[in-house]
Amino acid sequence: MYGSKEVSMHHINNDDLVKITASLVENRVEGPYVCLNPHGINYSEIAQAAFYNFNSKAIIHFLKVKAAILGDVFGRNDTLRQKIGFYSHVSVEDGVRLIALGRFA
Repeated sequence: MYGSKEVSMHHINNDDLVKITASLVENRVEGPYVCLNPHGINYSEIAQAAFYNFNSKAIIHFLKVKAAILGDVFGRNDTLRQKIGFYSHVSVEDGVRLIALGRFA
């Protein structure tokens, strides 16, 4: 991992993105909105979920000589989710598990 600390990101699972997009079309919602996972996720959480689901014994190391990855630039904004009444349902653990199941199927 680049940098010396964790950066909180707000990645969204593809399944949630598809549901949000369908709801936007169905409800004819227009305009620019922030569409991020309301729960901050850091890269070590994603890595730990991947290590577990892919049966890996890998260890995370921070490369302090490299510049840290930038965090989210949009900030949290629930306007879109309130408008369509949908909040992300797929956790990082579940998302990685689904990827692992697809690769091992």
